[in-house]
Amino acid sequence: MFFLIILQTVNGLFRKGGGAFGTLAFYVLVVTMFTFALNPQTLHAHAGAVMCVALLLASITSLPLLFERDHEDGTLEQYLLQPVALEILVLAKIVGLWVSIMLPILLMSPVIAAMADLDNAQTMQALSMLLLASPSIVAIGAVTAALTLGNKRGGLL
Repeated sequence: MFFLIILQTVNGLFRKGGGAFGTLAFYVLVVTMFTFALNPQTLHAHAGAVMCVALLLASITSLPLLFERDHEDGTLEQYLLQPVALEILVLAKIVGLWVSIMLPILLMSPVIAAMADLDNAQTMQALSMLLLASPSIVAIGAVTAALTLGNKRGGLL
């Protein structure tokens, strides 16, 4: 059941528009805008922070999709009827979102680090910072997505 929910979440986020590919495009767009706003020396010095802010902003676009589709089609009610702990089901949704949203961003980050002219040590430091921050961002976003689930046009913001 755990892996089926992960697979369902990944398929849902890659199938519908505004999901995984939209988040990745938004991430690249935000980092590019920071590149235009800062001079090259400042970007080189703060590339890790820029990538973290871009990761946070990009994740906000996809986090409302975590429970929304399941709420609309009644899958959330079916999850409550299952003889599995609800925490395990939510963990599967969070892992599925992380795989489909954060993993492509983490794979794109070395290209962005090369764009910021970071050396190998700085690139590894920025990637480790993103790798540590991404599960926390998704977990906190999952809580807020669950709290704002019933709002019409409220969104995560």
